[in-house]
Amino acid sequence: FYDTLEYIPSEELRPGHMISDRNPVFDHGYSTWADMFSERQLLSLSKMLRAIDEIDDQNVKEFLLLCFSDALSGSNMMTTYQTGYNAIDHIFKSNSFDPPKRPAENNPWGAKEGSRDFRRSFDRLKKGIASGAAPFDRYQDSNGEMVKSASFSQPVGSNATVYQGDSKDLDYKDEFDAVITDPPYYDNIIYSELSDFFYVWQKLVLADEYGSFEGPATPRGDSIVANPFENKGEDEFE
Repeated sequence: FYDTLEYIPSEELRPGHMISDRNPVFDHGYSTWADMFSERQLLSLSKMLRAIDEIDDQNVKEFLLLCFSDALSGSNMMTTYQTGYNAIDHIFKSNSFDPPKRPAENNPWGAKEGSRDFRRSFDRLKKGIASGAAPFDRYQDSNGEMVKSASFSQPVGSNATVYQGDSKDLDYKDEFDAVITDPPYYDNIIYSELSDFFYVWQKLVLADEYGSFEGPATPRGDSIVANPFENKGEDEFE
């Protein structure tokens, strides 16, 4: 698959708390992100990513990239098989990189039966778009039955602007009714380390579109976490 090599991440794994200390994947022979995939997976995924990158409509391209990123979580050699559900597990079942003794290989594109593949991600995407265009709620009526409300007066995102940046740098005053943030998880999940798994694939397509994909990996320095590998403890977290 030499014709799709440019759509396979070449970056080396970046040492960190989740990847070097908690579950040291280097001890298992992993050195690059591509090492987490079989050659068959790399061939399939790189062909899919190339096809996505060749789409002219940027909006459609990014929607399909969402499906691709979601499929990555079940199309790698870090996954196992859930015997109780007869389905593939996802890579972050333990909130870290956890090399299994018996990995299970998924069909990245998808088959009639299965889970965590591109086709099923695409089906969920279509449902999400339809729901966002005509959002509604469910409530319990006087008979105790769950019923569907009428569609809301406006679609999701029709009066919204999305920015990528640091919430500590909001340059506004008396502008909002509330500022809501997702609290960090101390040292339980270091998202800046785990997200590199998706970042190295996404930037192959998005590096020329967004400045946030210029670096070789996601930023860590300003993360509000307790990360022993970055010499951040309880005092730095608080």
